[in-house]
Amino acid sequence: MKNLKNNMDDNPSLLTLLDWLACGKFNHTLGLARIDNMRHLCKLADESNCHIKSCLGLEIHHKTLALPDLSLFGNHSLLNIPSIAYPRFASGWEAFVNDNYATMDKSVIAEFDHTEKGYKLMGFFQSYSGECQSLECALDSIRFYASLRHKELMSQIGWTLPSTEKALSMIECSIKAIGAPAYIGFIDRGMCGVKLITAVNNDNLQAVVDFCGLYFQHIIASQLQSSYVLHSMLEALLSQNVNVRLSADVDLLTGEHLGRLSFECMTSQSAPKESQLVDKLIGILNSRFAFDRYFSDYFKSLELQNTLPYGERRPSSTNLVGNEIISIQHTHRKLLLSSTYAKVKDYLLVSSFNLD
Repeated sequence: MKNLKNNMDDNPSLLTLLDWLACGKFNHTLGLARIDNMRHLCKLADESNCHIKSCLGLEIHHKTLALPDLSLFGNHSLLNIPSIAYPRFASGWEAFVNDNYATMDKSVIAEFDHTEKGYKLMGFFQSYSGECQSLECALDSIRFYASLRHKELMSQIGWTLPSTEKALSMIECSIKAIGAPAYIGFIDRGMCGVKLITAVNNDNLQAVVDFCGLYFQHIIASQLQSSYVLHSMLEALLSQNVNVRLSADVDLLTGEHLGRLSFECMTSQSAPKESQLVDKLIGILNSRFAFDRYFSDYFKSLELQNTLPYGERRPSSTNLVGNEIISIQHTHRKLLLSSTYAKVKDYLLVSSFNLD
């Protein structure tokens, strides 16, 4: 079988990818989103001189009337697109990395939430791998963000805000306990917060359960009844050879974790065919941890995953070259827990490939 590889020579615009999705069999993934709002953001990115990857990320909410969030991928120049109102901490990021951690991954993900006025930056995610997957690098990054964001918020509200030192000390202890994050999300949303995304494996499994029991016991008690059930859930995920990540938000001003706990589960490349869906569901229901008992819309998430990936030839009107296709695939799902809900989100990627 021929391998799929990115087509770097004739990448379609983001508008092309969005229009393909909006007019195809998977346009229901856009929900009731105003396509003009999404097109406006894609157009700004297409017209910039920044290195934007030819792919779109969608965050799918299964609740009624929910609108998908949109992610863009690129190098650090993605954070300097003209006409997008980036906060100060984003525009200064590239210089910080170049001056302090030249080996840091140069790719970032910018996520935009749907609002009444269109798509607004939620924040951006920086990968930490190789030499930069360390306590020092993670803490330096958060300190840089905290300093700029702290000043930015004080200038907006006009009074002094609490120090971030309490939160930084807590984060340092957490990283020492469960490991350095694979990603850090630097959050806008009118707050000073970070999202720490840490790989879960058999080596740190108990440490992760202990961490969750320390900071999220009220959530575990409300939704899973006990840390033992959480341990069973993570064991079940890892036994399926799924790449699992813990995602936790920290408010740097209060030094507290925000009231939600999430686990990201990367999609296996050997996902079953649609005809195997029933057998897969039965197998999960008979497993030691039945996810559908705890997470609403888990069936919807599985059904969506099992209809993907899907692709078709790139329309000739977009200057088709060779065997190029545009595809949509399921990248991962997120299991979210709070004191009031347990639900699932799905993440999709629309991109272009060449069949060589």
